[in-house]
Amino acid sequence: MKKFISALLAAAMAAALSCVFVSAKETNIALHKPWSGIEVPTNEGANAYTGDFTDGVYAAEGDAFSYKEPWFTFYCNDQNDSSWTNLTDRVGRVDIELGDAGTGITKVRMQVAPEIGGAEYIKVYADDKEIGAMTYEGTDIQWIELALDGPIDAETISVEIKITDMFFMVSEIEVIAETADDSSAPEDSSTPPTADAGTAAAVIAGLAALFVSAVLIKKKA
Repeated sequence: MKKFISALLAAAMAAALSCVFVSAKETNIALHKPWSGIEVPTNEGANAYTGDFTDGVYAAEGDAFSYKEPWFTFYCNDQNDSSWTNLTDRVGRVDIELGDAGTGITKVRMQVAPEIGGAEYIKVYADDKEIGAMTYEGTDIQWIELALDGPIDAETISVEIKITDMFFMVSEIEVIAETADDSSAPEDSSTPPTADAGTAAAVIAGLAALFVSAVLIKKKA
């Protein structure tokens, strides 16, 4: 009986301790980060597409395509003049500077509007090393992503696109990483999130009741 009670108490204690650890959440670490590598086209009409890849602004689910923002265009009007482009050989690249925030990266996501024009490929790089590609299906506005086999670290994530038509539209690029979920704790506080703390308190209360029961059982024995 003593061994049984000891094992039960140990299990309850382990459960209580596990509840105080902060859980992980997915965070877009590219949000509001600087980017470079491609510029807004200078040609009239195309220069209306001035969307920012990392501003957190994108089309809502089910929205039809809207001209101008939030879209940025990869553009090449070689039917008119070969200089009417912001690409090189129909290829454009966006470099997102993550700096020290680039840890624990698990996926790269991007919202596109293929109905306006297509892409031959969409490649993803981490610190100039190719790590995979993204593809889209159909012509609806959609989110596409590259999910990695495991988390990586990178100071710069790049997306390279080779277009097949005059336009290819992108509204937002997200770099997703696993970060500590401490959103419910006060800033600069070591207090665990409310949900975790509440669970821990409930388990500890149960542990106390279990201990009292164990003492009573021992006395009766």
